[in-house]
Amino acid sequence: MIVLITLLLFAIPILCNKVELRSPRVTTFGDWNSWARCRDGEFAYAIQVKVEGKQGSRGDDTGLNAVALYCRPLGSDAISRNNKIMSGEAPWGGWGGIKYCPNNKVLIGFTLRSEQNQRDGDDCAADNFAGYCGTPHGPRNRDSRIQGDGTGWGDWTDDQWCPEGYAVCGIQSQIEKEQGRGDDTAVNNVDLECCQVGVSSCNPGYSLVRIGEYDNRRGAGTVTKEFQQRVSITKTSGVTTTLSNSEKYSVSKAIEAGISATHGMFTAKVNTALTKTSERITTSQLQRMIQDATTHERIEKITFTVPAWHRVIVEQLIITCGGYEVGIAKTISRS
Repeated sequence: MIVLITLLLFAIPILCNKVELRSPRVTTFGDWNSWARCRDGEFAYAIQVKVEGKQGSRGDDTGLNAVALYCRPLGSDAISRNNKIMSGEAPWGGWGGIKYCPNNKVLIGFTLRSEQNQRDGDDCAADNFAGYCGTPHGPRNRDSRIQGDGTGWGDWTDDQWCPEGYAVCGIQSQIEKEQGRGDDTAVNNVDLECCQVGVSSCNPGYSLVRIGEYDNRRGAGTVTKEFQQRVSITKTSGVTTTLSNSEKYSVSKAIEAGISATHGMFTAKVNTALTKTSERITTSQLQRMIQDATTHERIEKITFTVPAWHRVIVEQLIITCGGYEVGIAKTISRS
């Protein structure tokens, strides 16, 4: 038996706000180049730096000469060199390898390694760049870091983070032009732009899907039966039913926003199908179960006691959102 109820809502508008992240101004030689931005709907997922190696005691060290980002749509696992963005480039040094965020993550923060003004000495200014990877709606921490191969001068500046719900989508670099017989520094500062990842509310629905039954109407005693339920979030169409971590967070937030927008009406509709008072849930409980299914996918065992002369039907509560289904850790039993 499958019961399907969909509550129609007006979608919350997707916002297009942007936030700039600025590297601490350790040195400020040179001019700012124009912003380079990912295409609409794309976010940075990889970095590449151009660095000049150490030039020795008589050479002119410049360190970091350019920073490039690579962009793609959120949740995509495609890798291409055609979506490279860069805000200026100094002429010295060579490009290192491309460093990719793992597990379909995107850039959500960065830090710049810079050397203080050397006064009468040889200035290097910025020496290296590192990005932090994560999901737009996930935690901000250093667990996933990718960085270029700098020469080791200077110190890492304070971490700069996109706000929750944002990811890196643009770059602007301050680069000093060639000084002739003067002291060259190349890149001095790097600023990044974070774009808000639109999370619109969906029209949430639900279904009760049978996961097992047991007929003990001819039994002489009580029987304990074990069933399995899958707690997960999946696609209902397409080549694959699995989702990237970023997509899971986006869908989860869309469902939560849709449920909240009903001001308890959706939860009330769900509870109409949960005939036993003990099985009913609150909106906050429902949202926590959705978060749990998003972050801790699993197959778990559940047990039910079936008295003699009874038949039990066990169903799992599924929350639907467009082409997605969330199997939450909520089961009900019917006689």
